[in-house]
Amino acid sequence: MGNRLNKSSLRISAVLFILCALFLPPRIRFDWYIPARAATSCDDPSGFLKSFGTIPLGDLLILGPDCQHVQDGGNSISNFVACLGIDDTTTLQSAINAMPAAGGVINLPIGGNSCIFSSPLSFIGKNNIKIVGGNTGIATTSTATLLIYSGGAATRAIDLRDTAGDFWQGIFFGWNNASFAGIYLDYGSQTPGTNVSFYGHVSQSAFSPFGSGSPTAVTCTNFSEAIEWTVEQTGFNSCGIAIHGQNILGQSTVAHIIHNQFFQSFNPPINQCGEAWEITNNTFEELQNGRIGAFTNSSTLPCKGIKFDTNWIGDATADGGTGIDVFGDGVFIVGGWISGHSSTSNVGIGLEGNIGFIVEGVEFDNLSTAVEVFSGTPNGGVVAGNAFQAATVGAMTSGTFGSATSTTANASF
Repeated sequence: MGNRLNKSSLRISAVLFILCALFLPPRIRFDWYIPARAATSCDDPSGFLKSFGTIPLGDLLILGPDCQHVQDGGNSISNFVACLGIDDTTTLQSAINAMPAAGGVINLPIGGNSCIFSSPLSFIGKNNIKIVGGNTGIATTSTATLLIYSGGAATRAIDLRDTAGDFWQGIFFGWNNASFAGIYLDYGSQTPGTNVSFYGHVSQSAFSPFGSGSPTAVTCTNFSEAIEWTVEQTGFNSCGIAIHGQNILGQSTVAHIIHNQFFQSFNPPINQCGEAWEITNNTFEELQNGRIGAFTNSSTLPCKGIKFDTNWIGDATADGGTGIDVFGDGVFIVGGWISGHSSTSNVGIGLEGNIGFIVEGVEFDNLSTAVEVFSGTPNGGVVAGNAFQAATVGAMTSGTFGSATSTTANASF
């Protein structure tokens, strides 16, 4: 009886499998990752992949080093491309070029495998492409896809100028050539002041020099001409500048910089701004020189509506830094913690002639001044509801504020 039941169950399972294969809608999407294996097993002579449905032509998988090309006999799985970890420039650019006009997904190899490119990659004219690494948590060298630029003195490693909707997830972006001093991901424009990129997105990734790469002058991401862009849950280690904003006034608009970590930058990691920016729940560790420093911008490119919300700025080992140094109007700094190295020559927030500003609910420690006027006469503002440690902060405020500004409702502890 038991054998009969087992055989009946097997027959029923087989029938159900065949019915599903025959009658499931043909456009059901399956995302596949096939582990690296012998090249001879990478084709699909039995139709195994095909039996599970179709993968749209816009989906391209880049696999481990043993499976360079896989096709299923001309059906909708178009091509599987390997990263060999030597010089994959042609392979990677071919994968990008193969994306259709509607966009698609490129899956890169999992778990510390390297994709190395020696010449810049171009996404120009390619929109709505999602590039996904093997790890969708915070990327590290042991768990994420390693995308390593080995080229030298290029203006940019990956060109995303004037694109729309290109999204990176789970990638470790590295560089190993000390002569590279350009931009790694460039979401700017080929014609600044005329065109912009839209909806650029970097998530759950990391940027860092790799091996002999020099970090001194590398701008890890550039959004100088970009609208509605996001950088989230990404670690930036030893960038010259981690995130660069506008080069032309008003060309970087609606930015979301959320839940990132910045460590050992050579300059304040966020440089320049734009219109309607939010910088929320980020961690800013010390700069390469040991000082605090999270944000700076120039007087000729003022911010227009920027919010710093509940950020952590600290772990300084040297004096002489400023946590947030901001030119612009409509500045809102709320919550969070800012601490320098000591009460000597460290400023929490430097104001630069701002019109319309609020600083509230921030705790300040180990600073000569919590909020200091660096230039101009900030007016139309409130510095209130903040806490500062009396033993380690020289003064809550210093400098001359405009008559329409209140700075009185703060308390020491």
